[in-house]
Amino acid sequence: MDMAGGGGAAGVTFVDCARCHRPISAIASHCPQCGFAVAAAGRKTKRKVRPAVVIGALVLGIGVYVFIARPTRDDLNRLASSAGFHGVPWTDRAQTQANDIYAQIGSSLAASMVNIIHPSGQSATLVSHATTVEGGGIVVSHFELAWKSGQTGQKNTTLVEWRCSEEGYTSAAIGADSATTRVSPKSVTQLDEYLRTNIFPLVKKNSN
Repeated sequence: MDMAGGGGAAGVTFVDCARCHRPISAIASHCPQCGFAVAAAGRKTKRKVRPAVVIGALVLGIGVYVFIARPTRDDLNRLASSAGFHGVPWTDRAQTQANDIYAQIGSSLAASMVNIIHPSGQSATLVSHATTVEGGGIVVSHFELAWKSGQTGQKNTTLVEWRCSEEGYTSAAIGADSATTRVSPKSVTQLDEYLRTNIFPLVKKNSN
C-alpha cells in the first residue's frame, strides 16, 4: 500500500514528516525514518493572540454585564466594591451597597427620618426602598415611610427622595406626604443633613 503524500491505512491517520516528508502516524512522537521530534515541534507551535480577539472578548464581557440579571449583577457589584475594582461604575456599586444598607437598618432609618420631618410621629417603618440613577453620576434613593400620628393614631405615608454622588453632593426632597401637617423647608434641610452625615459615608465607604 502506497502511503506517500499523506495516505493512510484503515483506522490509522498518516501525515507527512516536516523534515523528510515521508508518511508517519499522526500520533507518533518521532519520525521513524529521520528521527524528527514531531510532538516537540507541535508543542512549539503557538497561535498568536490577535488584538481584535481581545477587544471582542472585552466587548462581549461588557455586554453580558449590562444585560445580566439583576441579582447576579448585584453580586458582581458587591465583589467589585470589596475588591476595590473601579472598572464597574460607581453608580452601579453605590446602588447595590445602598440597597443592602437600607435593608439592614430599615427600622432605625425610618424612625430617624420620621423624627426629623414629623417629630410627633410614631411606629415608623420603612415599607419599601429602591434606587435609580440619573445623569451626572447621581444615585437616587426612594423611601416609602409608614407611621402613625402621635395624637390621633392616624396612619400616614411619606415618600422621600434623596440624591447623592460620589463627589459628596446630596439633596433630600419630599415626594408625597399624606399627613395634614406639611413638612417645613427647615425639616427637609435637616433630613438632608442627617442622610449626608450618617448614611452617605456608609454608602461611599462600602462602594469604594
